Amino acid sequence: MMKRVTHSACAKWLALGLLVVVNSTYAASRVKTAAQAVQCQPDTQENGYNGTCPYPADLYRADPVWKKDMESALQQAGIRDALGPDGSLNGPEDTLEPVTVGGKQWLQGSLCEQGNCGDHYLRFLYSPG
Repeated sequence: MMKRVTHSACAKWLALGLLVVVNSTYAASRVKTAAQAVQCQPDTQENGYNGTCPYPADLYRADPVWKKDMESALQQAGIRDALGPDGSLNGPEDTLEPVTVGGKQWLQGSLCEQGNCGDHYLRFLYSPG
């Protein structure tokens, strides 16, 4: 009869932590600007759902041109304080995805209000300069 081996909780968490660290090194780095994002690779089954397209929140932090353009467009529509970590639309978001409309490259994205996505969301197309 085989003797059952038990591992301490600490050893289990250490193993899980190492697994996460090792797996994160294989993640593709996401692009940092909207201009770069038009060439990004969306998450697909072919790339193991490991694409390079950024989230809108990533661009909000890293790309001042995108941030200014988006805030300006929303303000022109009468919408203020919607973006960013303290904005009303700081909930779930999809990665941006490059699309071609009328022969022009755009980024398609969406984000919504935390806990209230039903009618409180924004879907947008953005064309970097």
